[in-house]
Amino acid sequence: MCRATRGKLCILVGLAILFISGPAAAQFDEWEVDVSEALAFSQVAFLVGESELTSSAWGKVTIRSRELAQTSGIDSGYVSIFDGEFNLLVLDMPFRTDDDYPELSTYFDLGICCGTTVDWLPANIVVWPTPLAASPVYPAILIGKWALSAAGWSLGFNFPVSQAVWNAWNVLENSWGAPAIEPSPPGAGGLDLPTVASVNAAPDVVLPFSGHNVQAAENQCMPMACANGLQYLESVYGTPVPHQHQMGLRPDATLVGMLEETMDRVSIARWIGVGTWFDNFVEGALNYYGSFALTALTHEHQGRGYGSSSLPNGDLRAASSTITRDHGQLVTQAWLMEQLDRGRTVELVLYWDRLQIGHAVRVFGYGQRASDGTFMLYFLDDETQRTDEHGPGDLQGLRWAWIEATDIDGDSLLNLGSSDIEIVFAMSHGP
Repeated sequence: MCRATRGKLCILVGLAILFISGPAAAQFDEWEVDVSEALAFSQVAFLVGESELTSSAWGKVTIRSRELAQTSGIDSGYVSIFDGEFNLLVLDMPFRTDDDYPELSTYFDLGICCGTTVDWLPANIVVWPTPLAASPVYPAILIGKWALSAAGWSLGFNFPVSQAVWNAWNVLENSWGAPAIEPSPPGAGGLDLPTVASVNAAPDVVLPFSGHNVQAAENQCMPMACANGLQYLESVYGTPVPHQHQMGLRPDATLVGMLEETMDRVSIARWIGVGTWFDNFVEGALNYYGSFALTALTHEHQGRGYGSSSLPNGDLRAASSTITRDHGQLVTQAWLMEQLDRGRTVELVLYWDRLQIGHAVRVFGYGQRASDGTFMLYFLDDETQRTDEHGPGDLQGLRWAWIEATDIDGDSLLNLGSSDIEIVFAMSHGP
């Protein structure tokens, strides 16, 4: 049994051994290892304009796959996280070393009242090549923590918790008082353990790494989501994008600066700028594609957006004569899967209904959570939109996330990780 040690993680790694004369058995090795470079926990602070919710109930875990593979000896597999009482917080978070995405994050419920700062998280972590429900450790988890302890599989440790900032503000129509981003991700008191041993074997669809997720200026998420998508099209299909994808600001000649021009976003500095109106985002994206003769691409959309700039039904033609084809009033899992299966880049527009604010991200994959089949999306963005690059390899603010995308609140709109966050629009581009 290993000791609970600050800054170090006692991790369970299984080595399956197949005996020729009998069924597969499992031998467990357990040791104390330093995973400070492989796995990190944070408590999310939400920014909404000048308001800030500094100690939310949202927890965040970030996994750096290559470092985790080196630590665990497993090149690809799944991470499941339990709290100190063996309530399930994160189920079957995938990690893989066969692509170039530098890290992956997801969110969970810290199980606290908002306003409570969490400095240390007691947690138990299982790293395994197969989903949790198919791992040899799972029967003991079903019995409970005492069975695990008796078998020498107690994994308790205290891990430091830093602060992660999520700048939720892009378009602010109305806001009164302090923000209230609730509820936290599904699983208050712990997610339900999968009840069957059969698991989803279908691999996730993850688009090729395009080399760029660029730090955004204040409230620059919509033009940056489009710029990240254009970089993908250039990297993978050779689309002749005429502008360089790097940090920028209108009226410079960077890709994101030119998109700000076509979307008519107003800013006076990287740290002072307003959001992009939703209809300007759609029109401006299409006008960029049309103005710079990227005519070999097609454009499709689902959803109507939000607020006073919601879109009408039917296909849309921009001033540049570029057309996006309408595929329905609501964004659906099936349509997102079809677009990503075709290798197209997809921008999602999110909306916090109670706060009347919007945000945009680029989607780069989808899959089903292996042990329970929950639909999950992979997306990337700059979650702070306030930090600038400090040199090669700096990832401040940049996020590659894996989050549930289901209709949590039963209103026919897909949610992204919380009933507060609705997916109200998606637009795809590709050959």
